[in-house]
Amino acid sequence: MKKYIPIFATIALIIACSFSLFAQENKKASKARKEVVEAQRELTAAERDSVADFEQFKKESLASIAENQTKIAALKVKKAKETKVASEKYNKDVLALEEKNEALRKRIIEADGTEMGMWPSFKRQFSSDMNDIGRAFKEIGDDL
Repeated sequence: MKKYIPIFATIALIIACSFSLFAQENKKASKARKEVVEAQRELTAAERDSVADFEQFKKESLASIAENQTKIAALKVKKAKETKVASEKYNKDVLALEEKNEALRKRIIEADGTEMGMWPSFKRQFSSDMNDIGRAFKEIGDDL
């Protein structure tokens, strides 16, 4: 029996140490779980904000595209007062504007599936393209 006492004592010591290690791990795990829950809340809030931002941007963009379409229709009605060559160039420029405007309209409509991480990049590129069309309208107006 005396042989077994050191073995039982060793096993009891190992079990006692294990309990304290498990207790420490549980504290760390609990803290990590709390951080994960907080991160998920922040992500959900960011996604909500991103969706609202996208919807607002889409609404404004579609309004600008509709305005561009109105300008294009007005430009089609207005004929160049210059030579036939100038008139052909004018019609070609107006047609190019119309195609770019339609491409932008399709891009913004199809952008519903854009990932949250890609949204800032998409928005920056789309805004740049919208500005390019705005400059093209001014150039056509200056040509006349």
